[in-house]
Amino acid sequence: PPLITMHLGTNDIAQKSDKTTDIIAAFTTLVRVMRDSNPNMKIIVAQIIPCSVGSYTSQITPLNAAIPAWAAGLSTTNSPIWVVDQYTGMSSMDLRDGVHPNTSGDTKMAAKWYPALVNAL
Repeated sequence: PPLITMHLGTNDIAQKSDKTTDIIAAFTTLVRVMRDSNPNMKIIVAQIIPCSVGSYTSQITPLNAAIPAWAAGLSTTNSPIWVVDQYTGMSSMDLRDGVHPNTSGDTKMAAKWYPALVNAL
């Protein structure tokens, strides 16, 4: 595809307790594989939404903090990577089960994805 959106890392944190460095390394592998398929692929990656169950915020915060520098380091003219902050503005009221967005969460996420998609297209 010419454009990819990525909102990844929640399951790595919640189910496997992966560290930020491991998740970022997996992101890098994904980008390499995607670019092998399409060297001109545009990528929009999200700083992931919060979780209101468990103590996952202590792992989400450093992951989200690492994403902008990671994206800048891999972004190219032919295959840019943009970051969308899906974390800011989301609350537990926007999550149906403490992890996944409900209707209001979906609406908030769409409002952040949309301008990035328009920019990329």
